[in-house]
Amino acid sequence: MKTSFQFFKNYLGRLIMRMSFILFIALFVSISVKAQPNLCDDPCPPGIKTWIKIPLCIASSGIPPNPITTEAVWVDILYSTRTCNGITSILIDAYTLVDIRNDISSFYSISNCSLSNPISITDIKKGISDAISILVNKLGNISQGTYDVYFKESCASLVQLSFPDSAFFVSAPDDYGMIDTVYVSSNTPIYQSIPCSDVCCKVSFEWQEVTLSNGETVTKLVPVSSEGDGEDCENQPLPDYSSYSNPLILTVYDPITGGYNIVVGEVVNQEPCEVICPRIVTPNQPSSMAKFKSDLRTKEIDLQLSVGPVPFNNFIDIISNSTIDKIVVYDMNGKKVLNSTNLENGKLNTSQLKSGAYYVQVHLSDNIVKSIKIIKQ
Repeated sequence: MKTSFQFFKNYLGRLIMRMSFILFIALFVSISVKAQPNLCDDPCPPGIKTWIKIPLCIASSGIPPNPITTEAVWVDILYSTRTCNGITSILIDAYTLVDIRNDISSFYSISNCSLSNPISITDIKKGISDAISILVNKLGNISQGTYDVYFKESCASLVQLSFPDSAFFVSAPDDYGMIDTVYVSSNTPIYQSIPCSDVCCKVSFEWQEVTLSNGETVTKLVPVSSEGDGEDCENQPLPDYSSYSNPLILTVYDPITGGYNIVVGEVVNQEPCEVICPRIVTPNQPSSMAKFKSDLRTKEIDLQLSVGPVPFNNFIDIISNSTIDKIVVYDMNGKKVLNSTNLENGKLNTSQLKSGAYYVQVHLSDNIVKSIKIIKQ
């Protein structure tokens, strides 16, 4: 009896050791596979997803002071908000840019529109960035010092779509809650962002005093820094729009049957995968005070950071009182062109870069990221 008990005791001990080893290996693999948590994961659930129309160009027809106006270029944004411990943040799921200037040019006149016609890829990306900033300022409350905007599909490809003539769709509500039925032609520029991989990035907005072109000074939320997973974004293969789970769907009238058919856009052009967050950040001069969020609480630290000279030649001087973890340089299209973890006497060697404008993203300790626009001669 004693021998049987001793055998069972030894067997049980070996079984516990094996199970512990298996659990250790599983935990190690789990940690190794997901080295960086998804920034969009949060214990506080988001609110209801809402589509909103952000106009970028307005067309008018008729005689002042009561002309008829309509949106000529706009961005539809699908977003939600969440509040944790009194701190509100914004989650953006998708967005689409629509340009109907050519479709309405015989009825309306377009003035004071800064976007080129035909619209360029650079203007499209700038327009989307401006629309997101407008949305943040609509939702922002100055009683909250900073706002974080999370992009669930931060590594994305911009797809240009074409639809049959007279196809139409119902747009998102505008500022007044009005919903329009929009007709397009086969030449209407429509751009939709689709994900290349399941990663998330964050853009932080701060309240700043901004001087407008007319000299007026206003206080508004301005994007100042970004962070998030996207190191290998530009190496991702182009996603197949035909297998995208949320394609843009329009309706077209069938004169033969007298009914309506659902149509999905034909891909005209597709841009390479890129991280969204760096190009959302507006060029901003370095500040002596950096604000950031940690554990859902806003706190301030004394940060000294200088990047120069402006313009520069082959070397950029980067000096900070905080530890510099790495430097990432993006071109104006958001493509990463340089990644370095080493500075030589506080200098970054950019001899391989061509002349032009770039965003220098400085990753500091305490998870602080500052993005600064700089120009190479």
